[in-house]
Amino acid sequence: MRWLGSSTVTEVVSRIKMPAPPKKMLDIGGSHGLYCVEFCRKYPALKATVLDWPIGLENAKITLTQEKDVAPQIDLFECDFENDDLPPEKYDFVFLGNIIHGLNEDANQVLFKKIANATASNSTIAILDQYSNVKGSPFVKGVASLIGWNLFLFAGGRAYDFDLVKKWLENHGFGSVALTHLSRSPGFSVITARKK
Repeated sequence: MRWLGSSTVTEVVSRIKMPAPPKKMLDIGGSHGLYCVEFCRKYPALKATVLDWPIGLENAKITLTQEKDVAPQIDLFECDFENDDLPPEKYDFVFLGNIIHGLNEDANQVLFKKIANATASNSTIAILDQYSNVKGSPFVKGVASLIGWNLFLFAGGRAYDFDLVKKWLENHGFGSVALTHLSRSPGFSVITARKK
């Protein structure tokens, strides 16, 4: 996960646009914490929280010892987001990096409901993942299909259609849903949406 995050983090942070600089970020299943680090560098007033199991937070601790310039801006929160409540805050930015492909449809909708309850109006959600109905060159489509097949075969997960994820978001109060493909990491895309 650290290798994957380090290969996508710079482009992801550059491609996600906010209506205003965020003040409170929650990275669900954030493990290594690399996304929080880069978002805190981009937005110096941002306070970020990495939420994960204990083993994931051990990785985040390593990152924070290496990234001393932004470490004071980042908190760690131990949580099983499938079974536990999210922290009792009102976040204006929530990030999910390669999370939804590992959950079934019902679990994703439960998670989106928790996120809706934990976010303020006009907040942003960004979902980095692999989606099954991507448009683009034959190469990009082929990579996305191959990733989806591998997720199903080896991890018990699946690559979801953009339209289905859009529907989940809209069902839980998010609008302006958009899809952005990463040019430097074919097969990976980011869905962004705004809380109404």
